Amino acid sequence: MNASVERILAFGECIAGFSEPEPLIDQFRILVQSLGFSRFIISGLPWEGFDFRHLMAGSNVPEDWLEVYVDNDYLRDDAIARAALVNTAPFTWQAAKRKFAISARALEIAEGWEAHGCRDGITFPFLDPHNRMAVASIMTDRKVAIAPHLVIILQGIMPMVYDRFWQLEAGKREQLAQLSGREVEVLKLVSGGKRLHEIAAILNVSFSTVRHHLRTASEKLGGTSLPHTVAAAIFSRQI
Repeated sequence: MNASVERILAFGECIAGFSEPEPLIDQFRILVQSLGFSRFIISGLPWEGFDFRHLMAGSNVPEDWLEVYVDNDYLRDDAIARAALVNTAPFTWQAAKRKFAISARALEIAEGWEAHGCRDGITFPFLDPHNRMAVASIMTDRKVAIAPHLVIILQGIMPMVYDRFWQLEAGKREQLAQLSGREVEVLKLVSGGKRLHEIAAILNVSFSTVRHHLRTASEKLGGTSLPHTVAAAIFSRQI
């Protein structure tokens, strides 16, 4: 067994032992860098209009690039994101770009990633415990060079890291006030893509009542925006 395999397996064995999310992600970063990758991101794949940063377990991608990425709604045209929607097995960024980076906007996004040290990488698509799509990507500023057997082992590790992170985040929120039944109903409908006026009609309440429930839910969960509140409710296992 070589040193890289030993490092990955040792990390996998200790995932359940982490009691705080920050040390877990920090040790994951160290593992990624030991394998020759400088950047990483682990996140849920959001539905339309949802800021994926609220579903992100960890990343060391520069914040300024993530802000530009979200503000310009790059997710819908990003070759890597598009490849993640149609693949269940790990894939390289170069392979994804050859297939999906065919528009001027997609090429612009690829250049943005490269400018931030992400010329190539490997993305691992998986389903989270709620059966929602998520991905883990490890990136480098040069062409990927990693043994196939290491990719297979990492494929099993990535969902464990993501799930454990949100388990720990949920534990941190246990002391928060529990949502009321009506707040849960409203947030479930929001997460399903319903607009506020549609929710009011479905629940047979006024628009202002819907906004009131969202405001109180946000206060309880510490949400800084509606997407953040929904994400907090999901990962605190309340919806």
